[in-house]
Amino acid sequence: QAMLKQLEKRHEHPLTETLREKVYELSGGHPGIVMAVFSSLRKTAEGIPYRLDPRWLAKEENVKEECRKLLESLELDEQVGIMEFAHGNMADIPSATMKMLRAKKMLSSPEGQLPQVFSHIFSVYLEGIDLNEFKKHL
Repeated sequence: QAMLKQLEKRHEHPLTETLREKVYELSGGHPGIVMAVFSSLRKTAEGIPYRLDPRWLAKEENVKEECRKLLESLELDEQVGIMEFAHGNMADIPSATMKMLRAKKMLSSPEGQLPQVFSHIFSVYLEGIDLNEFKKHL
């Protein structure tokens, strides 16, 4: 939240409290994704209904690049694990990999809910990757 306020001030582009909360929620609080989404908001006119749609944001070049870097920052087994998770193949993920993804906060478990990828945008990005093609290039 503080980072968003700094961005707003630096770029003279204030957001409403509701919009600020939505950016934080969609990004999962990841600084790089927050900055990429903020940048996207700055260049997208207000009132456009899809400007906060995670499916649209995950296709924006700067957001996609940030998600790519985040995925590549993980170990190979963790990359495959989080992609399997995003594609709904949880049974294929070794428990040690699940533990590491949780420890790295890549997966979150909101109160009373099943685990999920920490950022809705990152999850949509992962879902858009062909898992079989990805595995071929490992």
